[in-house]
Amino acid sequence: MITILVIDDDQQTKTTIETWQDDPAIAGKHRYIFACNDIDALKEISEQQNIDVVLINIDTDMLSGMELFFKVEKKDARFPRIALTNGLDLHRVRGAIADGAVEFMLKPLGLDDLVVTIGRVYAQVERRRKNWKDRAEYVALRREISVAAEMQHRFLPKTFPQFRKLDVFAKTIPAMDVGGDFFDVISLNDDQTMVLVADVAGKSVPAAFYMAISRTLLHTLIIQKATPGECLVQANEALCSYNIPGMFVSVLCVLIDTAKGTICYSDGGHLPMVMNRAGHEAPSQIADSGGPVLGVVDDAAYPEATVDISSGDSLLLYSDGVSEAFNEDRVQYGMERLMDCFAKSAGHSVEDMAMGVFDDLNDHAGLSEQSDDITVLCLKIK
Repeated sequence: MITILVIDDDQQTKTTIETWQDDPAIAGKHRYIFACNDIDALKEISEQQNIDVVLINIDTDMLSGMELFFKVEKKDARFPRIALTNGLDLHRVRGAIADGAVEFMLKPLGLDDLVVTIGRVYAQVERRRKNWKDRAEYVALRREISVAAEMQHRFLPKTFPQFRKLDVFAKTIPAMDVGGDFFDVISLNDDQTMVLVADVAGKSVPAAFYMAISRTLLHTLIIQKATPGECLVQANEALCSYNIPGMFVSVLCVLIDTAKGTICYSDGGHLPMVMNRAGHEAPSQIADSGGPVLGVVDDAAYPEATVDISSGDSLLLYSDGVSEAFNEDRVQYGMERLMDCFAKSAGHSVEDMAMGVFDDLNDHAGLSEQSDDITVLCLKIK
C-alpha cells in the first residue's frame, strides 16, 4: 500500500480524496494522511515511518510550500513531492520544480489523474529505493572485503627471521582484493627452517576462506615438528574430511637443514621449485617427489625427497600466477623466461631476486590485467 501525505489548508482537497476512499482504484492501494499547516505536516513527517509520496499545495501563503522540507529534521527522510496548484501562477510552479517537486497536479483534483500520477511517481520511488539499497549493500560488501583483505594480509609473514646460514624473502600479490595464494616461513631451531608456497583453486572470497583453513592447518602441523610429507598427509586428510566441493590446494613444503646441508621436500600437486647452484650457469627444476593436490584424494601419499645444498645455492618457489601470466598477445610468461630471470639474479639478495621476478613479470604483462594470484619465495644459503 502506498502511503501519501497530503499537505493542504484547502479542506476541499481532503473532502474530495475521502470521497474516493472506497473506489476500487484507491481502496486497499492508497493510504492518505492529511495535514493542514506546517506544524502538523512536520509532525507527521517526524512520526510516520513509511511515507512514500507527499502532495503539497504551493498556491497558498498559509503554507511554506516546498521550503517546508528544508525544516525537516529527519535527515534520512526521502520522499518525492508533488506540487498541487491551480496553475495560475507559473512563477510558483517553476519555483516548486526548482526546489525539488518531481511532478505537479492541477486543482481541482481528478481521480484518474491522482491515481496515474501517484502510480508513476511511486514506481520511480521504488527504483530509487532499490538503487539506494543496492548501493548501500555494495558499499557494505566492499567494506567487508576490505577488512577481509587486511586480515588475509596479516596472515602472511611481513618480516622474515634473521638466520645464521639462510636468507629468505617472499611476497604475494592477489589478482583481486583477496586471494588463494599463501606462503609461510617458520624457524624450527637454529639449523632448521620450514618454508612453503601454496595455491588454492580459484580466486577472491571462496579461495580466501579455503586459504585461511589450509594455512592454519599447515602452520599448526609445522610447529608441531611434522616433516614435509607428514604435513601434507595430515592436512590433506583434514581438508578431505570437510568435503568442500570444487576446492583444493596445491602445496610445496620444504625443510631446510643448514647443519646437514640438505633440503627435504614434498610436493602436493604444486609446480616444481627451481634451484640455482653456486658456480652453475643455469638453474634447474627439482621435481622428484610428491602427490596430488590436497583436498581431493583422502588417502593420498606424499613421499619426500632430499637434495644436498651448499653455500651460495638459492631456491625459487612460486605459484602458477607467475609462469602462466599472459601479456596482451596472450603469450605466457613461461618457465624458460622465469629460469632465465632467476639465473641473472644469482649474485643478488633474496629480496632483489624475488622483486626481479615481479619486475620482469610486469615487463612481460604490459597493460594486460593480472588474471591470477602471484607468489614468489626466494631463499639462499649463506
